[in-house]
Amino acid sequence: MDTPDSTLPARDIQAIEAAKLYYQAGKSQQETADLMDLSRPTVSKLLQYAAEQGYVEIRIHDPRDDQTRLAEQLKQRYKLSEVRIVPTPPDNNYAALLHALGEAGARLLENLIGDGDTVAVEWSNSIQAAAQALRPQNRHNVKIVQLRGSDTGIRQGLNEAESISLICRAFQATGETLPLPAVFDSLSTKNLVEQESHIRRILEYARHSRIAVFTVGAPDRDSLLLRSGFFHAAEIDCLTRQAAGSICARFVDAQGRICLPDLNNRTIGLTLPELRRKEQRVLIAGGQGKAQAVRVALVYGYANRLITDDATARFLLTAEAA
Repeated sequence: MDTPDSTLPARDIQAIEAAKLYYQAGKSQQETADLMDLSRPTVSKLLQYAAEQGYVEIRIHDPRDDQTRLAEQLKQRYKLSEVRIVPTPPDNNYAALLHALGEAGARLLENLIGDGDTVAVEWSNSIQAAAQALRPQNRHNVKIVQLRGSDTGIRQGLNEAESISLICRAFQATGETLPLPAVFDSLSTKNLVEQESHIRRILEYARHSRIAVFTVGAPDRDSLLLRSGFFHAAEIDCLTRQAAGSICARFVDAQGRICLPDLNNRTIGLTLPELRRKEQRVLIAGGQGKAQAVRVALVYGYANRLITDDATARFLLTAEAA
């Protein structure tokens, strides 16, 4: 009885064996030649012959193709103008994720911000990374304003001012910071502060900006916002149980409803209805802990441009509708 090999010419069998050693076993051409007792040029010809005969099929998997496909699917599902997706670091390295989000965010902002624009900017680690990655742009009459109060009293205004300064430098812009806490102890104090002429002017700039650049936060006790010292213990307990996350420091549940209206009223800065009315709403956020908050922001129209990582993108595509 003939063996299966007997149906193939000897050269074909030799070419297949060389291809298995080289492509499957990972041997070099010289190692393949030594194992088969052939010369290296002969092995090279055998490998070429194997490819020509269709015995070898080389497939290149470019993750950028997957990211392009994911981006198009997200644009269609959430009716977005633009989506940019970066690779999720295999070890969930937070610094690497921030760097990738920042680079992508910077490239988007360089294309989006034009002469005469007013841009309202929230502070976050990812937005800071984007500010650091910006390249100098030739723009005129651009204004950058802080869209909400600071996360902590200890570092109040420090990172916000640094981010705004970097963005101003890149776009030859003027900047306005909001030297206030994100949340006040009482509504009356917040209302009083908002009447101060300098504060009122900055808030008006933010409200009339064409572009908003913002992030979302996880409802996590370790998050910077919930560690800020602005919240009572009962508020923190409620938020960690009920909130899907924060959008511009305003906590919402999975159905997009404001958690703790009194807390929301004591928060200073752009409101969510004001955010939704912006012509351009750029959300820069990624990572497992923020995925639910990103979903809420997209479902309820708070963003029309998104920069995220591919793991978050896949979650957004498989998440059930609210």
